[in-house]
This record gives sequence, structure tokens and C-alpha cells, in this order.
Amino acid sequence: MPKTQLSSATQPSPAIIPHLADLRRYAAALTGAVSSGDAYVVACLEAILESPELMDRRLPLRQALYRAFSKIWQGANTDRDYVTAMPDYEPLFALLQMLDPVSRQAVLLTTFSAFSYADAAAVLGHTPAEIRKMCLDASAFLQSRVTDDDDGAPGSDGVISEPFFPPAAGNLIILYGS
Repeated sequence: MPKTQLSSATQPSPAIIPHLADLRRYAAALTGAVSSGDAYVVACLEAILESPELMDRRLPLRQALYRAFSKIWQGANTDRDYVTAMPDYEPLFALLQMLDPVSRQAVLLTTFSAFSYADAAAVLGHTPAEIRKMCLDASAFLQSRVTDDDDGAPGSDGVISEPFFPPAAGNLIILYGS
């Protein structure tokens, strides 16, 4: 995908439109519900219209949009309103909720949204090495949660018995299928 830069106009570029469907899916995965994710996307777009400087013009458009979204989402008390309104994926969302908000974003950006560590670092304001470490730590933590339960038997909790996701996976297909 080409790295489109924002126009210099005071209003957001219509070039963000092709990125909105992916942003909505990411927001739903991040919050645990389509309705909650959509509310954050709307809040982000309203904030961009009100304060166009929220979009970092030094970044490619997709990164700038996700960075603006991240600022809105992190500015809210995100863990308090985390929901699991998708019953088929409730165990997965419950596991994701166990991650701190920045690690959850790093994992979803680098798996579900297919950002590189460097791109996710630009979105979240961290170094690529920090994002990689967050993802590796989260992968190890989540893997330990899905393979062991109270009786210590691997996979006997019935949630997920194979690796949650490999570090730096392409897409988290578990969430929405292929």
C-alpha cells in the first residue's frame, strides 16, 4: 500500500476513507465490541475535524490516522469500558484484556493490522525494539494463559490449545477468520 501523506489543507484528507474499514476492525478488536470501537473511531474523526493538528503530518497517512486514534483511545479510561460483546470471541477478548493498554495496541497493530514494529512504534510513540519486546512479552504471557489452567494441564481449559499467535505474525486471523 503506498504511503500517502496528508494534504496541507486544514481539513483531513479524503484519502483517509480507504483506511476507515481497517481502523474500525482494529478498534473493535481493541475494545472488544464493534459498537464501542465505532464510538472511538467517531470520536477520533470528530477530534481530527476539530483539531487537524492531531494528525502528525510527518507520518504516512495510515500511521498518522492510527496515531490520532491511539491518542483518543488512550485518553479515555479504556480498561474500565472494555467489553466482550462478541460471544464467539469472548475468551480471546478476555485474554487481550489482561494486557496493559499499550501492549494490547502493540499486539493488535503488529498482528491484526499488519504494521511492522517500526510502523507500530511510530503510532504508539515507542521504539521498534520496545514494540518488539512488548509483543514478545505479550505472546509469552498469553501463551501461558491459554496452555495452563488451575490444574496445570496444558490446554485443558478448552480455550485455545495452540500458540495464541507467533511473534510478529502477519494477521490475527483467529479474530475474524480468513
